[in-house]
Amino acid sequence: MSDEEMIEYISRCALDSNAPRPSIETLLHAFLPAAHIDHTHPDSVIALTAIPTALELVTRVFGDEALWIPWKRPGFALAKDIAVAVAEQPAVRAVLLEKHGLITWGETSDETYDSTLEFAKRAADALREVSAEHVPLGGEAVSLVSDEAADSLLAVTLPALRGALLADREGAVLEVDRSDEARFFASSRRGPAVSQIGSPCPDHLINTKHKPLAIEFDPAGEDAEALATKLRDGVEGYADWYREYYEHNMTDESREFAIDPAGPRVVIIPGVGIVTCGADAGKARFSRDLYRRAIAVESAADAAGGFGSLTEQEAFEIEYWPLERYKLAQAPAWGRACGQDRAGHGWCKRYRPCGGTSARRARGACSGCRLERRRSRSCCGRDRR
Repeated sequence: MSDEEMIEYISRCALDSNAPRPSIETLLHAFLPAAHIDHTHPDSVIALTAIPTALELVTRVFGDEALWIPWKRPGFALAKDIAVAVAEQPAVRAVLLEKHGLITWGETSDETYDSTLEFAKRAADALREVSAEHVPLGGEAVSLVSDEAADSLLAVTLPALRGALLADREGAVLEVDRSDEARFFASSRRGPAVSQIGSPCPDHLINTKHKPLAIEFDPAGEDAEALATKLRDGVEGYADWYREYYEHNMTDESREFAIDPAGPRVVIIPGVGIVTCGADAGKARFSRDLYRRAIAVESAADAAGGFGSLTEQEAFEIEYWPLERYKLAQAPAWGRACGQDRAGHGWCKRYRPCGGTSARRARGACSGCRLERRRSRSCCGRDRR
C-alpha cells in the first residue's frame, strides 16, 4: 500500500469527516507500544546522525538504549520498520533517525518529554567531546561589516536580488538575518561551502530548498554595485541548477507537480549575513528561522568530523512528495496582503527601495503587509504532512 493510499484509508477511519487530513506519521505513533510518543528534530541529534562516524558514535554513547535507523523517507514503510525494530529490542528507549530526528516514548507526556531532553543533551555532549579542539567552520574568512555599512549595501543590492527573483514568480518579500550566527556562518572559511552539501532536515526542504545560493563577496574590496551584479548572476545560475535538478530527478510520482519558482529561498552574503525569500513576510521569516537551525546543525556536524546530507534524489523525493505538496496546496493564494502595497509595489521588510515611489511605502509597510505580520505572529510555525 502506498503512502497516499494509506492516508486515504486513515482519513476514512476518522470520527469527524471534516477533520484535517492526518499526517502520514500518524502510523509511527500508532505502531509503537506506548501511551505517549514524541517525534522531534533536535539540532544535536540531526548533527550527530549526519557525521561520517555517526553509527559508531551513537553506539558508543547510547549502547542498547537507542536504535539507529538508516535514512528512509517518512511514511508507512518507515513506520513499520521502526515498529519491528523496537519490538525486537525491548531495552530500547529511543530511536535515532539518520539525518532526520529523534523518537522517544513513555507512559506519560512528562516522561516522554524528559526522555527527549535527555537524548538531545547526550547527543550534544557527544558532539562537544569529539569537536573540543575544532575551530568553528575554520574561523572568519571575511570581516563583518558594521550595521551602517550593511544598510548601505543592502539598500542598493536588495532591489537587484528581488528583481532577479521575480523572473519567474509573482511576488517576493525579503528578510535579512544579521544575527551573530548568520553573519559568522556567511563569513567563515567553510560555512558557505558546507551550505552547498544540502539541507540538514527533510522537513525544511519545501521552505529552504536543498541548498542556498552562496555568493562570493568581500566587502573590503568590492562595492554595492559589484554585489548587485553577483546577486543577479547568482540567481540566474541557481535557477539553471534548480531546473536541471527538477528534470533530472523527476519520477512518475512527482510528474504531476509543476516546478516551483527556480530561484533560491536562502542567500548567503559574506560579511553581511543571510537573506531569505518568501511569497509573504511570514514565509520569508519562516525560512529564516529554519535556516538558523540549519546553521546550528551544519556547524556542529562540521566540527565533529563533517556534515552529510541527503542526496539530490532523496531531497527531491521529499520536496516533490505528494504529501509535502499537499501542505503547499493548503496555503492561501499570494496577493496584496502578502508583500505588495496598494500600487502593486514589492516590500522588503526593512529596506524599502524595492521599486516604485509610493508614499505609503516610504512610511513603511502597507496595511496588507501589517496584516500579514499580525497573522504570522499568531502562527506556531508547525506544519503537517
